Amino acid sequence: MMQAPLDQTMNPTARADHLPRIELPRFTGSPTEWLAFKSRFEKRILTLHEDADKFAFLNKCLERYEPALNTMEALENSGVSFAEAWAKLEERFYKKRVAFEGYFSKLIRMKKANNPSAKAIMALIDALDTTVHAAKQITNETSGLDCVANGLIVSVVKSKLDDATLSKLEERLDIHKVYPWVEFKTELERRANQLACQPHDEGQNKPRQPTKTAALASTKVVDSRPCFGCSESGHTIYACPSYANLSVPQRKQLVSKEGRCFNCLGRGHTTKGCKSPHRCRECNGPHHSSLHEQRDPRPTGSNDKREPNKVTLEMAAGPSK
Repeated sequence: MMQAPLDQTMNPTARADHLPRIELPRFTGSPTEWLAFKSRFEKRILTLHEDADKFAFLNKCLERYEPALNTMEALENSGVSFAEAWAKLEERFYKKRVAFEGYFSKLIRMKKANNPSAKAIMALIDALDTTVHAAKQITNETSGLDCVANGLIVSVVKSKLDDATLSKLEERLDIHKVYPWVEFKTELERRANQLACQPHDEGQNKPRQPTKTAALASTKVVDSRPCFGCSESGHTIYACPSYANLSVPQRKQLVSKEGRCFNCLGRGHTTKGCKSPHRCRECNGPHHSSLHEQRDPRPTGSNDKREPNKVTLEMAAGPSK
């Protein structure tokens, strides 16, 4: 009986005289992964002719990223062709500017070598070659290093800006357009002129601190990446209603599962290595305010049965004379 093309691709026990099965290309949601994933995936499905086989193979490749997997299953169930579904997947999860800047950010964040090392030198060369190749592919630049120079300049400048300014810029910039330094500089100058014309410095009059739930629900930050609290795009974890409705232990469990920093909820570092100057508004501890837990100040096993308000009043009045 003739083996189906998909079975031939996925079968781990092929003929003995064949090379071992190549691992599936995987996509886990990062825009910087898309180009490599797309190239490997399209090479692997050259022998597949039926849309059903292509859908099945793609779904296996997306098992580690549920939002993309759910999208493809919905598109397949709607009856669209694989070509249409594949184009829709790329449109939804591959954002050119985010991917472009991501390569340079990763390059800038590379740790400095502590000692002479051939491995470290080659790793740096490989990272730079990958960044140059990806930048040219995204911008369709075939020669020169103009796109690389622009990418490095913009990435360095963005790493020095405050979060509020970055948020304002993100609201204006096209997520699918790669901005050269000249255009990005124009946007920066426009923002600087806006701030200069305001009657009061935005940072001088600090608003009253909102409650933890209100702060999470009211923060508005544009982000193309899916929120790790609900897997939806268009907002960050700070404005996620699903996250706001979780209990503190549930939030901690989610943050730990996603490998996030407990202080700023960012990715790529631990709480110990967090560079954010912000701390918990409730206790000034090294954790995000949404992860603060109210604790009973009395020691465990205390026999103090008095009403809390009475204890508080007596403590405030001081010792009796």
